[in-house]
Amino acid sequence: MDPDILISEIQNSRDSGTPARAELRTSDRVLARVTDGIYREPSSALRELISNAYDADATRVTIDMDPPRFDEIRVRDNGNGMSREALANLIQQIGGSAKRTSKGQTLNVTSGQNPLLSPRGRRLIGKIGIGLFSVAQLTRHFKILTKRKGENYSLIADVVLHTYSDEEIEHTINDGADVKTGEVHIWEEAHPSLDAHGTELILMDLRNQAKEVLQSRGMWQTLLEEAPQDKATPLGSSLTHPTYHIGAVDLGAKGPDYISDSASLPWGEEDSPLTRMHRLHEAVVSEGVKRNRTNLDQVLDSYLRTIWNLSLAVPIKYIEKHPFDLTRKDGIRAFRLFNENGKQPSEIAWENDDCLSEQDQGVPPGMESPNDFDVFVDGIELRRPISFTSETKSGSTFQTPLLFIGEYSPDLSNIPSTQNGGPLKFRAYLHWRPKIMPKEHQGVLVRIFGASGTLFDTTFMQYKVAELTRLRQTTAEIFVDEGMESALNIDRESFNHSHPHYQIISRWLHRALRNLATKHKQLSSEARLARRKEEAASSLRALEKHVKQVWDGRFVGLDEAEDARPDIKILATEKEAEDARSSYDGLAFSASALGLTGKSEEDKRRAEAVASILMAYGVIDSLPLEEQQGLIQNLLKVFNDA
Repeated sequence: MDPDILISEIQNSRDSGTPARAELRTSDRVLARVTDGIYREPSSALRELISNAYDADATRVTIDMDPPRFDEIRVRDNGNGMSREALANLIQQIGGSAKRTSKGQTLNVTSGQNPLLSPRGRRLIGKIGIGLFSVAQLTRHFKILTKRKGENYSLIADVVLHTYSDEEIEHTINDGADVKTGEVHIWEEAHPSLDAHGTELILMDLRNQAKEVLQSRGMWQTLLEEAPQDKATPLGSSLTHPTYHIGAVDLGAKGPDYISDSASLPWGEEDSPLTRMHRLHEAVVSEGVKRNRTNLDQVLDSYLRTIWNLSLAVPIKYIEKHPFDLTRKDGIRAFRLFNENGKQPSEIAWENDDCLSEQDQGVPPGMESPNDFDVFVDGIELRRPISFTSETKSGSTFQTPLLFIGEYSPDLSNIPSTQNGGPLKFRAYLHWRPKIMPKEHQGVLVRIFGASGTLFDTTFMQYKVAELTRLRQTTAEIFVDEGMESALNIDRESFNHSHPHYQIISRWLHRALRNLATKHKQLSSEARLARRKEEAASSLRALEKHVKQVWDGRFVGLDEAEDARPDIKILATEKEAEDARSSYDGLAFSASALGLTGKSEEDKRRAEAVASILMAYGVIDSLPLEEQQGLIQNLLKVFNDA
C-alpha cells in the first residue's frame, strides 16, 4: 500500500471507526535471517525492544512479564512515541529502519542535525530496524500503543505476524523483493493528556517455546521425572535445582495455574526495585564463594538468568560504580596501558581520594552512555551486575585486584577509506582478581555506545596464548565510542571477525593481556618473596623467643638471667672470628667453620640459637674451639637433614 494512503486511513480511523489495514513487509534478506533463528533467547528480543526505547530518548522502560506463567509481556517506555508517518514506515518496512538515514530526520526519529543521533542527541544503538521483528521470538500477535507529546490522540496497531515454512520461504522469496510478513490493523483513539508520550508493546499469546525457556520447563520436567514416585510433592527434595527460581508451573491435570514448587527468590516483598537487584547480585557472588566456582545456571533459573543477561546488555549504570570511577578506598591497584610497542603499564599513583578518571594520569572518563536511562523488569531495577570491590579469595599468594585501563584511536588515514571501516575510538579495562564470579563473566565484553549483545567472549577474541589460569581470573570490557558498528552482525550478538575494526581491537586486547600477564607475574613474584621474608622473620622471632625461654628457665628467679646470656657471633671470615674471640667474652665462629658459607641469614640465626642453648646448659663453654664448632655443625646437620 502506498504510505500516504495508509497514513490517510490511520488519520480517518478515529472518525470512521474503521481501522486502517496494511500488510507487514520486509526484505527477503531480513526474513531469511529471522527464520534462521536469529534470536534464540527471549532476552535477545527484550534487549532489542529496550534498545528501541533508548533510541526513542526514553528515560525509563518498564517490562512486566507475568512470571511464572508468562501469558503476556508488556514493554512500556516514556520515549518520544511515533507519529502516523513513523508508525506507517515501521509497519511497512520492518528491517528497513529509517534510523541513520535522512528519512529518519524527516520522520523525526533522529536528530535533525545528525541522523546517527536520536532527537535528544543520544548515539543510536539500533542497527537496521529489526528490533520490532525480534518479538517474533516471543509471539506472533502483539499490539503497539504509541503517543507523541502535544498530540490529542494515540495510535494503536494490532499486528499478526505470519509463520513461513521452509518450502514457502523457498517459493515466496525472490531476490531483492519485499515479502509479506504479516497483517496489521491501525487506528487512532482520543487521548486526554497532551503531555503524555511513549510507546507500549503488548505481547500476547506467547509462543510455547518462549514460555518453556522462561519457565525453565525442561529443567523442572527432568526433576519431576527423576523424583521418587512416593513423594507427596511432585518434586523430590533430594534433587537439585538452581538456588533461586520463580517456581515451577505444572501443566498437567491440575491446570496451568497450579504452582507445583514455590519460588525461591533472593529478595523480599518489601525490598525496593534497586535493592532487589543488589540482592540478586549478592546472591550470585555469595553462591560463588560457597561453591568455590559456580555457573549462573547453578544459582539462577532461566527467568532470573534472562534478567541477569539483560542487565549486562543494555546501556544502564553499574551495580556499584563504573570501573573508571573507582577510588583509592576501593583497594585496587590500577595501571595505565600504553599503545606504544614495548612500553609497559605504569601504576597510577593515587594522589587523593578522587576517582581514577579524576587523577589526571591519562585515565579516560567513566560513563560511556547517558546516565538517565533506567530499566525495570517485574519490579527489579536493572544495573550491570559487575562489581570491582566485592572480595574474592583464592589459594594464590597474590590477592590484590588489578585494573588495567587504556584507550586507543588509531590513525587509519594511510589505509584507503574503502578498506579501513571508518574511524575507530575505544576505551577499555582489564580486571584481574583471584576469582571471577560468576564464571560467565570471564572474558571480554564489547559495548558499542554503551550497549552489547555479545555478552562475555571467553576466548578474548581468539587469544591463542596458553594463559588458562590467568584468563579465568580476568574480566575485560571494551567501550567503543566510534566505529565497530559495521563489524556487528545483523543479530548484534556476534562480530564479523575479518572486519578491520575487529582486527584492530583484538590485536590491542591481546597486547593488553600480555601486559597484564607480565605485570601480574612480576607482582606475584614480589609477593612470594615478601611472604618468604615474613615467614623467615616470623620463624626467627619464634626461635629467639624459645632461646630466651630456655635461659629464663635455667635462671629461674635470678635477675641476672638476661645478663648471663652471652651473644653468639657468626662472622664472615675466620680472621674476623679470631679478632672477636680476642676481645669478646662470648662465642664467635666463622661461617665456614660451621659449614654455613653461602647459607641464608635464617640458617645463621638458627646456629646461634643452638650455640646459645648449649651454653645455657653448660655443654659447650669448656670444649675446645674445634669441638664447639663440630658439635654445632653436627646438630645443624641433624636439623637440616630432618
